[in-house]
Amino acid sequence: MTRTMKALLTATALAGVGLPAFADGTLTVAQRQAPQNWDPVDTFLLAWGGIASNIFDGLVRRDENLELQPGLATGWETLDDGMRYRFTLRAGVTFHNGEPFDTEAVTYTFDRLLGEQGAQGPQQSNYTTIDRVEVVDDTTVDIHMAQLDPVILTKLSGYGAMIEPHDYIEENGEDHFDLNPVGAGPFQFVS
Repeated sequence: MTRTMKALLTATALAGVGLPAFADGTLTVAQRQAPQNWDPVDTFLLAWGGIASNIFDGLVRRDENLELQPGLATGWETLDDGMRYRFTLRAGVTFHNGEPFDTEAVTYTFDRLLGEQGAQGPQQSNYTTIDRVEVVDDTTVDIHMAQLDPVILTKLSGYGAMIEPHDYIEENGEDHFDLNPVGAGPFQFVS
């Protein structure tokens, strides 16, 4: 018997995000393998990416030619000979629950990824070259490196670095987030 996992996603507005605009509608995705859970920090399965890469977004993304592009950041600069990366955050972005995307969401995501929560999953090992994330001002964060990492921007376009809504997770808990993801990507999880 073949078991199929099905997720129903609905299109959300992408105004100002710099991604292609989608018409309102529904995307139904079926696949043979369940994604384990929906938390970007806790998964490493390709089954997750087929669906959740439409729900979540990171500071950096890959375009249709696999070139690195700004995602939730409008751009970045490399400082201190590659030991610091400065990201300017995109204004006016909200998570699917209405929570604003801001510097707190970025620091919260990396605190989870590099902390206890990340240690429980497979993603943390990809980001151990990051020392910390510092808020510079209301729209700017610096990622300080513990050591040089020539592929850190590529890693930041991957699963573990998808930005998460801090209030939603804190109010509802980790277990709830695992089954009811809220992101800032072009599609919203429905069921």
